[in-house]
Amino acid sequence: MLVQPRYIAPFLVLLLLGFSRTPLSGSPCFRQNQVLWSRDHSRQCIRFFCVLHFFAPGTADSKSSGRGSERYRAAESLNRNGVLPGQSVGLIGSGWDGMVWARLARVRIVAQIPPDNANRFWQAPDPPVKTGVYDAFARVGAKAVITEETPPSTGFEDWQRVGDTHYYVHFLALPQS
Repeated sequence: MLVQPRYIAPFLVLLLLGFSRTPLSGSPCFRQNQVLWSRDHSRQCIRFFCVLHFFAPGTADSKSSGRGSERYRAAESLNRNGVLPGQSVGLIGSGWDGMVWARLARVRIVAQIPPDNANRFWQAPDPPVKTGVYDAFARVGAKAVITEETPPSTGFEDWQRVGDTHYYVHFLALPQS
């Protein structure tokens, strides 16, 4: 199950609307209970937001994409080395991780070899098979292919490490200076 703030936000609004329900002003106990109810309501809201802030499932992920994180360093290094904002790239492996560095680098992922098929690509014995895959990426507009896996040492010498991260890049065209 994937829980992210953008998915639960509408339900939080409904929950807060439920908390904010006040007794009708015409009711006899309105004035007596108004102060006590307001204090109780405030305490509940504060508790709720404290729990949400400290124990919400997305907090660790948001910290892992901030300045200094490996994904941020990968995005900066890609931009410095020729994968420019607005360009299209290909991805080999997991798209979950790719979404973060791609957004930070301001590039679009236009094609992907999913993790289930990535090993077949890495173990392809024929150079024409690899060339065909690179051509397929290039046909959809990708300027480079990025992976978070370490490419095998034989047959993939043209892959470069992205800065000091565990990501690797293969340029399909010469990077623009």
